[in-house]
Amino acid sequence: MKNIKCIWFKGIIAISLLLPPEIFNNCIAQQINVLEKNKNITTLAGNVRDLFYSSNCTYGPLVNGKIYTDYYPELLGHQFLALSGWEKGTVYFRNDVQKELLINYDIVSDKLVANEFYSEGPRFIELNRNDVDGFYIDGHRFIKASTGNGLKDKSGYYELLYDGGATLLMRWEKYISKSSVLDKDVARIENTIYIRKNDKIFRINNRKTLISCLSDKGEDIENYIRSRRFFVRTAEPDDFIELLKYYDRL
Repeated sequence: MKNIKCIWFKGIIAISLLLPPEIFNNCIAQQINVLEKNKNITTLAGNVRDLFYSSNCTYGPLVNGKIYTDYYPELLGHQFLALSGWEKGTVYFRNDVQKELLINYDIVSDKLVANEFYSEGPRFIELNRNDVDGFYIDGHRFIKASTGNGLKDKSGYYELLYDGGATLLMRWEKYISKSSVLDKDVARIENTIYIRKNDKIFRINNRKTLISCLSDKGEDIENYIRSRRFFVRTAEPDDFIELLKYYDRL
């Protein structure tokens, strides 16, 4: 095979020597034109890329989203889950899982943000929620869910606390308010407990809603609540986990 290639190459050289000079020069010129054309294409691609980064266009296929805008630069504290810096986490995309990505979760606006490095420098990308099934960060596992209640629907990311016959979810939220003492914006954090049962999500406001969403074993759950002195408004997430473990054992 090697000898055949050598014979073929020698043949090309011999033919080029037999060609009139003007034809040979035209061939070389065409090669130069191709190189010049490729160079122009590279330059054009660079210009398009710069315009792309300066806009809110879509990235893809892995990093799909738009440039993240920090609307709270003067906030006392930060808008994120745990730390204001970047953390290594895992993102569960629709068709892929990516580990050790630099991410953070803006719980004020319910956005997952990735820190992506390019030749031009780092870019903070607000990942497209349609492409993300969930993520894991700082010991917390989040999934995408929807309460499905029309205008009151709270679609977004929920922390997955327990997954059994009924699923325990927690919604993290931060609210921005003005401090009259410091004259600065401050973040106030709130957590809300939800239970998902038969593809329906119930916000657990009180004892009645808790028993209602577990109505198939309502009498046992009511006895559990009474005997354990379980108060919904003051119960910790671990208390709800123990309740749902008991529910699964019934």
